[in-house]
Amino acid sequence: MVGRCRALSTEQSPPRRARYVAVRLIQAEHTMIADAHTVMAWVVVIANGVAGVWALAAHFVESLRYRALWAFVAIAQVLLFVQVALGVARLQQLEGEAPEFHTFYGFLTLIGVAILYGYRTQLSHIRHLLYGGGSLFIMGLAIRAMTLDATPVL
Repeated sequence: MVGRCRALSTEQSPPRRARYVAVRLIQAEHTMIADAHTVMAWVVVIANGVAGVWALAAHFVESLRYRALWAFVAIAQVLLFVQVALGVARLQQLEGEAPEFHTFYGFLTLIGVAILYGYRTQLSHIRHLLYGGGSLFIMGLAIRAMTLDATPVL
């Protein structure tokens, strides 16, 4: 106990104290990005779920077809790119190999967004149905990625 208190005291030599502070800052940064990745995962799941249900409902009920729907779908998809960027930043910090299937499902969500965007003109007559089902599919992929072990393989 005495050694621990001495390690935290201000009587340490400046290089040792600076190294301790640097290590604590790096640990805080690791935790902050990991927490942001976890929180953003839930935001992505909820946003895509709401966008999917809204778009599906708008396919059947014309009074739900607002311009705000497309803005919400775009925001949900941009949040997905932010989530993947946070995941990549997290992997950069960790030692070891990336968890294979967690990473696979994470990038598969981006491919899903690209497929939706690619088919939007060909299927313009059922665009609400396309984005409704697609957003719910993306939500499912995100949930699957969350349920897999995301710890790196050492």
